[in-house]
Amino acid sequence: MYARALGTIGIGMVIPLIGIAAAQASFGALTGAPAGPAEFFYFRPTAAQAELACATRSAASALCGEIDRIAWLRQASVWSAAALVLVIAVFLTLAAIAGASRRLNATLFPPLMPLTTLAVAALVFVHGAIITYCVYLFEIANFGQSYWWAPAIVGGGALLGATSLLATLRSANRDAPQPVLGRAVGREDAPKLWAHVDGLADALGAEKPTNILVGLEPTFFATAAPVATPERPEPLDGETLYLSLPLLRLFTKAELNAVLGHELGHFRGGDTDYSMRFAPVYRSLVKAIHALEGDDGRVDWVAAIPGSMILKLMLEAFGRNERRISRDREFEADRAGLEVSNAEGLGLSLAKVAVYAPSATPSRPPRLTRFPARLLM
Repeated sequence: MYARALGTIGIGMVIPLIGIAAAQASFGALTGAPAGPAEFFYFRPTAAQAELACATRSAASALCGEIDRIAWLRQASVWSAAALVLVIAVFLTLAAIAGASRRLNATLFPPLMPLTTLAVAALVFVHGAIITYCVYLFEIANFGQSYWWAPAIVGGGALLGATSLLATLRSANRDAPQPVLGRAVGREDAPKLWAHVDGLADALGAEKPTNILVGLEPTFFATAAPVATPERPEPLDGETLYLSLPLLRLFTKAELNAVLGHELGHFRGGDTDYSMRFAPVYRSLVKAIHALEGDDGRVDWVAAIPGSMILKLMLEAFGRNERRISRDREFEADRAGLEVSNAEGLGLSLAKVAVYAPSATPSRPPRLTRFPARLLM
């Protein structure tokens, strides 16, 4: 991950370095001042410097305005480079501090995600402005005039990318319910099933599910996030337990108890509160990446490449912590399954799922926008 962070910083520095080099060269061409590498730290882009440069020439307002814009170009390039390093350093530091702690991850990531997305949107916009002005300076230096469409295309792409990122922030608090292909079974529809599940929950000291869904997907999961089903116009709220009808036919009672105990164990281990706070942040991050890359997974605008890489680095750090937490959560849930069953039942149920699930799951191409099942518990 840290190698990827260094690679992200390296690529992210390309646009600021181009901006600094263009500012150095243009400032030297306009004022006759040295513009080589040795003069980098002696370049003072201030109003006083611009006034001095203007006084040595004809003091034309156009020249003074151009010097001011070049000074802005260099300042923006330097500060955007510093901001890029700072954003990456802060995020990786907090991710390392959070580690495998559910409490720290659930506390740090929800506010960090919108702040980082906002910072990345600002970087995309500034990088777009830098490239746009560099294209303008290149055209002036080589062709004696600027063709408006070239800077407009570059700047428009960066503006579109930054706007798309900001749009993901607006929708972050209106997270859509997780779609599930299944049917809700009420207590009056399957009283024996509900009684059995309630009894296991009482034995474990776990919360009883609010909803039970049955479906053809070869999986079991428990979640406290809103769930949308094809048969209902409104999403299901509260704790939801999903049961696979094909797998239920394969289980003995001991194996079924092990699986149900495992899933109900998530309701007693604080997993539901953790997932309710953690999962929406994950989805928001995936949406932010999708906003820059589009449906084809490619970044079409040069200015958006560093921003996309930063968000993917965040996703990697985010996912690394989540995987560590997920292992601990699954071990705790397995212990709950053993409490209401036995080792043989738990082992055989896992073996049957492992053998049957691949043949029953339709082939799907991997997509970044597909929500990881482990966050559904």
